[in-house]
Amino acid sequence: MPIVLKRLGHANTSTVLNIYTHALRSRDPEAAEKLDNIFSDAI
Repeated sequence: MPIVLKRLGHANTSTVLNIYTHALRSRDPEAAEKLDNIFSDAI
């Protein structure tokens, strides 16, 4: 995490987690649908 903190310019881990996990959570449905399509095609 220290490398991520430095690259993003944040001073502490909680800032990174608060900002970026929120952004990732909002993309969960889209990611799940894409994975479902990949796995469905493989069967």
